[in-house]
Amino acid sequence: MEWIVKPILAFVTSYGYVAVFCILVACGLGLPIPEEFTLVASGYVAHLRKTRWQWMALDCTVAILVGDLVTYYIGHHYGLRVFRSRFFRRLLTETRLAKVRSWYAKYGSWTVFFSRFVAGVRFCSYFTAGTMGVNLFWFIFMDLLGALVSVPISVWAGHWLASGGIEEAVRYVRRLNRSIFLVVSLLASILALCMLIRERRKRQALETALRAALASNPNAGAGTGAVCADPAPPAASSPSGLAAEAPDRP
Repeated sequence: MEWIVKPILAFVTSYGYVAVFCILVACGLGLPIPEEFTLVASGYVAHLRKTRWQWMALDCTVAILVGDLVTYYIGHHYGLRVFRSRFFRRLLTETRLAKVRSWYAKYGSWTVFFSRFVAGVRFCSYFTAGTMGVNLFWFIFMDLLGALVSVPISVWAGHWLASGGIEEAVRYVRRLNRSIFLVVSLLASILALCMLIRERRKRQALETALRAALASNPNAGAGTGAVCADPAPPAASSPSGLAAEAPDRP
């Protein structure tokens, strides 16, 4: 990380909010810079400038939402056509796409939330959300929810742990993000299991009620069969479509 610490810190120190906003939007578009480092660096610079870290956190949150929405738009409007570009082929590998698609199949729009805590899959996850047609409202809501958890923690860590060095703060944030991801994944799995059990119980209750109704009224099945039976064939008709009548005898 040493190669990136000094340039990012110098850029953020010189240009403050504007630098942080531009870097995070670029991160959302696939720039190979760890998002956690930029967030921690913004808190670290806020400590050096003796400014409020809350304003820096707000700037970071808006920048993250803008970058993620642009990625969603690319996936929604261009889809697989982006694979004509070598840049996108490098970011959207088959392994990442398969992993993210399995998450969406299992957890739905909650994938947008906990992708915030998994480095290396955010761009792929939000691009896939666009291609799969995830509702825009739910995408923004889940993305904002994830940002409201990760951004304040990361910026605050950079501000609070500034005396111990920025790299120590980054390691702290990464450990915390992994813990959050594991907890959220566990809760999502428990929720999915509870919903599955609930649906199975509803189905079993419906089948039991149906059997009880048939047992209390044995003729119900026969009546149903009589209604569903084929009707008797119509009487023979004349070519004019009217029933044929026997001629009157003298």
